[in-house]
This record gives sequence, C-alpha cells and structure tokens, in this order.
Amino acid sequence: ASAAMVDCARRRCAGLPHVRFEQVGGPRIPAEDASIDVAISMLSFRYLDWDPLMAELHRVMRPDGQLLVIDMVDKPVEARHVPRMLLDKGRTVTHALRAPGYRRRLADMVRSPPWRDMLRYNPMRALHEYVWYLESRFPRGVMDTLNYGRRARIIAFDSGPFADAEPTEMQYP
Repeated sequence: ASAAMVDCARRRCAGLPHVRFEQVGGPRIPAEDASIDVAISMLSFRYLDWDPLMAELHRVMRPDGQLLVIDMVDKPVEARHVPRMLLDKGRTVTHALRAPGYRRRLADMVRSPPWRDMLRYNPMRALHEYVWYLESRFPRGVMDTLNYGRRARIIAFDSGPFADAEPTEMQYP
C-alpha cells in the first residue's frame, strides 16, 4: 500500500487500540514474534515472493492468527458460472452508476502507463496457483469466489488458525 493509503487507514481507525497499519517495503514485517492476530493481503498477493513471506508470517503470527488473502486471479468463466457472472456484473454496473466519476477514474487508472507497466511485470496469476500454494500450506483454509468475470475472478482465502499451517518450501506440482 502507498504511504497515503496507510495514513488514511490509520486516521480511520485512530480510536482502535489493537489495530495497526504498516507499509512494508521488504520481506521483514515490523512486528514482534507471535504478535499478529490477522494479516490481510488485499489485491496484492501476486506481487509478493510467497515463500519468504510465509516464513516471515510464521514468525509474526499468533497460533490462532489468520491470513486473509483477497486477490484477482486468471480463470475464464465456465458455463456453469455464467448466471453468477451476470449477477456480479449487474452489481458492478449498479455501483458504478451510483458513484459519480467512478467509471472515469477507473478508466484513467487502467490506461495510465504505471498501471500498464505494473500489469506487464506482474500479470495475474492463475487460480490453480493460488489453490495449490495456499491449500498445500493451510489444510484448514477456505477459499471462496467473491466475484466472477469473463476472464478473471476475485477470490478470498482464509487460512484458518496459523498453528495448523504447514511451512513448506516452494515446490512445483
């Protein structure tokens, strides 16, 4: 997250004593061992080096702590999911109509050179990569689809208790 986003989150949660936001620029998380209840990766997991991140999370997470991952993954819609995709698209369009300027700001963002560079160097990962990696390390984890698109989905993953996690070095199936 950008410094501005972190500052905004800090202001919004200023009265919450057990909530902390940090901008992390490297593999080390600025936290004590076994001190974090929840770690959230919001639309950013694909940019991370997963194995070093998992090693660091094993250090900082409490045994009952959870990792929550929300991300966009590459997975074309299957025929059985078309009704859900149309419903999700309808919700997106309805939201856009209720938020003046949303479509213009979104279009400006995705046309910008920095956005295009980011996608060129960090393309969406395939759904099966997330399934294989996360489910192999978090046997009690749960993955769900939040939104279906024509070529991509937004998924959510809840690791379950970190004590149940299986620290495994990267291996390819």
